[in-house]
Amino acid sequence: MTITGLFFTLPSIPLTRCRYDPIVFYKRNGEVQTNHDIQLFRKYVRTASLMGIQRCYISVVNIYPKIIKRARKIPDFEFFAQDEKIKLEVVQDMVDLASLYGVQLYSCSNDNLLRVSGLRKGQCINGRLLNRLGHEKVSEQQSPSRTDCGCTLSVDVGDYIRTLCKYKCLYCYARP
Repeated sequence: MTITGLFFTLPSIPLTRCRYDPIVFYKRNGEVQTNHDIQLFRKYVRTASLMGIQRCYISVVNIYPKIIKRARKIPDFEFFAQDEKIKLEVVQDMVDLASLYGVQLYSCSNDNLLRVSGLRKGQCINGRLLNRLGHEKVSEQQSPSRTDCGCTLSVDVGDYIRTLCKYKCLYCYARP
C-alpha cells in the first residue's frame, strides 16, 4: 500500500493534519530573505487536499536567544523579526490560497496572526478530539508549552538528546 492509499483509508474525521512551519525571515549579506515560497506552498496544500487533509498548521518563527546564538556562527547571516504588516500579508495570502483547496489554516503559538481573516487558533494536541476518537481518556486541561500555545496536557514521546534530528535547522526550537 502506498502512503497515499493509507491516507484514503482513514475515517472522515479530522485526524490528519499537516504543518508548514516555521516561516522564517532572515538577512543574508544584508538582503532580506525567507524560507516561504508561495508556489511551493500551493503544491503543498494541493497535495494535502488531494489526500483528504483539511487542516494545516503554520507559524512564524519565534527568535529565541539560542537561535540567535547559532546564527552568529554564520558569516553575513542574521534572523530578524519581520515587520508585522508583512507577516500578516504573507499569512493572508496563504489562507486565501489554502481555502481554494478546501484546507483550513491554523496558527500554532502565534496569536498575533489571528488578525488574518480566515486563520484559526490551532491546538496541536487536542484532548477533546483525542477523547472523541479513543477508548482511553486523556486530559482536556489547557497546558501551553509556550506563549500562545493552545495545546492540552500531553507527554512528549520524543527525545532531543539521544535522537537528534539530522537536519540541524538553525531555527529549530527543540535543538539544544
